[in-house]
Amino acid sequence: RCDPAATGAPFALARHLLGAAGAPTLAPAADPRVEADRLRLAWLDAVDAWAAAPTALLLDDLHLADLPSLRLLALALDHLGEAPFALVFTAPEGALPAFAAAHPRLTRVELGPLGPRAAAQLGARWGIADSAQLALAGGLPGALHRLARAGADGAPAWARFDALPDELRRLGRACALAGQAPERGAVAALLGQDPDDPGLAAGLAALGAAGLLDGGEPPAFPSEAARAAVRATCTPEDLRRGAAVMARWLEGRHRSAERAEHLRALGDAEGAARCLLQAARDAVAAGDDAGARRCLEAAAERAGPGLAGEVLLLRAQVGFWRGELGPAAVGAAAARAALPRGSAGWFEAAGVEVTALGQQGDHAGLLRVVAEVEAEPGGEARTVALCRAASQLAAAGPAPEALGAALAGAAASAEARAWQARARAAFASTRSFDASISAQLEAHHAHLRAGDLRSAAQIGLYLGSWYVWSGAWSRAEAAIEDARRAARRLGAEYLELWGRYVRGKLDVEVGAPAAARAALERVAAEAGASPRIAAGARLYVALAAHRAGDLPEAAALAAAAEAHPGVQRAARAARCRALLAAGEAPGPLGQGLALGAAWEVEWDELIGLAAAELQAAEGADPGPALGAAVDRIQARAATLADPLARSAYLGGPHLVAQTLGWAAGRAGGAPGA
Repeated sequence: RCDPAATGAPFALARHLLGAAGAPTLAPAADPRVEADRLRLAWLDAVDAWAAAPTALLLDDLHLADLPSLRLLALALDHLGEAPFALVFTAPEGALPAFAAAHPRLTRVELGPLGPRAAAQLGARWGIADSAQLALAGGLPGALHRLARAGADGAPAWARFDALPDELRRLGRACALAGQAPERGAVAALLGQDPDDPGLAAGLAALGAAGLLDGGEPPAFPSEAARAAVRATCTPEDLRRGAAVMARWLEGRHRSAERAEHLRALGDAEGAARCLLQAARDAVAAGDDAGARRCLEAAAERAGPGLAGEVLLLRAQVGFWRGELGPAAVGAAAARAALPRGSAGWFEAAGVEVTALGQQGDHAGLLRVVAEVEAEPGGEARTVALCRAASQLAAAGPAPEALGAALAGAAASAEARAWQARARAAFASTRSFDASISAQLEAHHAHLRAGDLRSAAQIGLYLGSWYVWSGAWSRAEAAIEDARRAARRLGAEYLELWGRYVRGKLDVEVGAPAAARAALERVAAEAGASPRIAAGARLYVALAAHRAGDLPEAAALAAAAEAHPGVQRAARAARCRALLAAGEAPGPLGQGLALGAAWEVEWDELIGLAAAELQAAEGADPGPALGAAVDRIQARAATLADPLARSAYLGGPHLVAQTLGWAAGRAGGAPGA
């Protein structure tokens, strides 16, 4: 039975259904998604268990459930599909319209007390062969005893309000101050009475008999207009005192948005803003980004200097996890400007900013933020920010040597250790397959220990890419699909898009080229907020088109990818190769196509082969460029300690095979196809 006292507490119903053993708890985290992600996965584990046998979940007063739990119930219905599962609930008419309308499996059934025959009929309606569990509902006290009753507009009752006895009018005004569905505890606090006072129960019943309230628990006004009519009879002093009492009563009851309105009425703008910020955090935890943004907009209007930075930081975090990297970087910079320098929140904002800048390819912007972070003393929050920067800088170009201290220090928290491992993996990526993969595995385990499931899924996708590049196809598929499964279970749309992108990399190598191209083209079209993914997807489509012999398309797609600095050099190499294969001269496009001192982690083989083909096309001896490409491939292979892994790399990725095949048959003088 849903608990009125826990109406607004995020996941209160879900925790109750999971039980003490199944509901994970965490200390408050900088990112409110962490605990919500853990609870969501525990919930889906329970839902999977429900699918094992015909099951019915019976909930009385579902309109009192918290919104995050309602979202999890909707997720359960989607997840169970055609499994023999019934969700039976009671709620006033219209209290859950969106929830019911979104799930056609929810069929309104008008029932009185549920006996065995009705249970059998309900079981048949839901496709459950064994309705014994449903028959138990007859023994649930109060369950399924009430369905919605249509509310009248109430106009005649309000016309008679002034004729009611003084005590009933006083009670009606208290109900109007307490809310649209006034809870007995709130009404009692406004009246200064004991909630269990029989007189209070009798008064509420009398208001119900007069048509001012319905007969539910809690009772409710027939309409918002009806409540407003009664509230209009309150004096200014009634309104002020009522707001003060409700603000105190709601404190600690996880109904921050409601409390904010009462604080606003009292003139406490900063207190209202803090409540709205907490309401936004609760919405983020529930996966309601739209609700979080509404609360953040309202909080920003009321927040003073002390709170503005926290509002901006949460807004940047929401944007970042939605893949909106440009707004996230700008918002994080604004948050840093508003937060105290060197505070934990300031470093958290710096971490969001450097990651967003890195994924956009803004190396110079990254270095500016790093310089500011390095200038501030700090503990592990500073370490995490520097490691997040290092993980981006290692792939983007030379990183400041001072970052080495952040990577080497002995961190105490699992989060900091995970980011240290991620940064070490990024630096190792320029010199060693094994070292980078080992550090990423370490980071994956550390994120799991810290309970940060989204970050663990991110690492799974990084690992998937590395396994693709090294030719370890089976490991790549396992890592990618595990991460995508986690993304789906977490409801993380951005991670799922990223997972589809990495899956496309694998399919270009081993799958049907046409299917891989179609899938990656959809990714590129949907990744407008993440230019790095969009550009990378277009470049992989170009590689697939080249392999299929569609050379004009390959050149056009590679040209479209050149706009992003993170893939610009590789995109020029791909376009150069497509033009050469089509018999066209690339002109100045081929300038600068040579292997550098460090690996182009993802694109080394592409650039090396393009440089050799360009030399051959221009009538020069391709030997030096081809030799450099082969030497780089052999050097990368040597970093794989396992002979089977080396063999998979040397014979797997198609650009590696082309380069080595050309070198082996160079006596014939023709480059690979």
